[in-house]
Amino acid sequence: MACRASVNLVETTTLSPFTTIGFVGLRERANDIRNRAVRGQQRDGVLTLRAAASSAGSVGRARLEGMTVRVRDYLPQDRAAILALADRLTVGVSAWRPTDAVRRAVHGWVDSSLATNGERTAIFVSVDGEEVVGFVCVSTDQHWSGELDGYIGELVVREDREGRGIGQSLVAAAETWARAEGLGRMRLATGAANDGALAMYRSIGYSYEDVTLSRPLQK
Repeated sequence: MACRASVNLVETTTLSPFTTIGFVGLRERANDIRNRAVRGQQRDGVLTLRAAASSAGSVGRARLEGMTVRVRDYLPQDRAAILALADRLTVGVSAWRPTDAVRRAVHGWVDSSLATNGERTAIFVSVDGEEVVGFVCVSTDQHWSGELDGYIGELVVREDREGRGIGQSLVAAAETWARAEGLGRMRLATGAANDGALAMYRSIGYSYEDVTLSRPLQK
């Protein structure tokens, strides 16, 4: 699962029954990040999703189908593992976009989020033991209406761990950060063809808000 889109949605989080979400250090991280910088991140052929921040509780860990997975703050030693997952952000991008340029762009997004972590971005990772199996980058973003929202810039779950509730727990971690920032709504984006991610977001209450359309022009 990977996320970056351009359809907007509204949410009440409902996690699967086997999922207990655990966050380590989220409140402390939220208190450190008060720079509400605007990060306009509309992308071609993409949908922007939107959600009202919900009130999921927090406990120690998430037990997901036989795995014990923790969601915790990003640490510098996670950098290589996160960059190794960045290509997953190309999932669902329109086929007519140039592959190399798309790959450079998604790596640029992740590099930017890593560079601003703790300043205007918060990053959380999902770990099984000490192994990074997913991550989410969240910041603040001003909607064109003037409302300040939480914004999930990047969300990735390792391909062999999809469908086990990890993406949901990362979304909930981002929402917890946004609530601590005093925000009332979350937006995110994913490729229009990223069916798995779209289904997950809809299942936890996100709904479409804005849709970006394109067509080729005849020369």
